[in-house]
Amino acid sequence: MSIPCTIFTTEKELSAITGLNHEQLWENGFNLDDWDIGFCCQRPLNPKTKEKWLIMQMENYCVGYEMVKFKNLYFYMVYHS
Repeated sequence: MSIPCTIFTTEKELSAITGLNHEQLWENGFNLDDWDIGFCCQRPLNPKTKEKWLIMQMENYCVGYEMVKFKNLYFYMVYHS
């Protein structure tokens, strides 16, 4: 079963999805330093399914990823340094 995701690559796109401005993003746990790409989905990724591959790729990418739950969405942001 696939999981629909919305990809974002800029803070402006992230703000449009969340409705939060720069300060509010930080206040809600979004780390805006040195991230490359992000996506959000309606449920968390499951490491016991085919989604394990994506989780491993994010973990192996330079310094990994962070996940923030906001308004019943799960936001994954991948970091390069």
